[in-house]
Amino acid sequence: MLRKNLGTIASTVAVFNRLAKRGRPGVAVARAVLSRWDPTLSAVPESPPETTLLQILRDAGLGRVVPQLVVTDASGNVVARVDLGLPDLRVTVEYDSDQEHTNPITIANDNDRRNAVISAGWFPVVARRRDLRDEGRHLIAAIRALRSQPA
Repeated sequence: MLRKNLGTIASTVAVFNRLAKRGRPGVAVARAVLSRWDPTLSAVPESPPETTLLQILRDAGLGRVVPQLVVTDASGNVVARVDLGLPDLRVTVEYDSDQEHTNPITIANDNDRRNAVISAGWFPVVARRRDLRDEGRHLIAAIRALRSQPA
């Protein structure tokens, strides 16, 4: 809804509060979804897998999770916009789908962008579909291990 500019959180909450009645189908699910929304986010994930990844990272307690984070270098130049960022850890997380990230040109572009992110002092991490299936256990462990290494 937000990605397609079909409404706002405020308008959705207003409609929900007006229509939500005990026993009405979908009220519990809608209440759960709205309770997980972070109103401080200035951007939203751009796909359902990115949304799932956002929730996994937030639930892991790794600090702030920022969708569509803009990474800049020491001079303030933009080097990349990444799917999700963990600014407190200086970690970026990109969701690489099977459809969009498997041809040689895309892989080369992804590698160039990740190298630029590294040069800017961030640690890029890649998530794939399997990382969403296991509630991110392997991904979260990799992020924690990465950040526990001496600088």
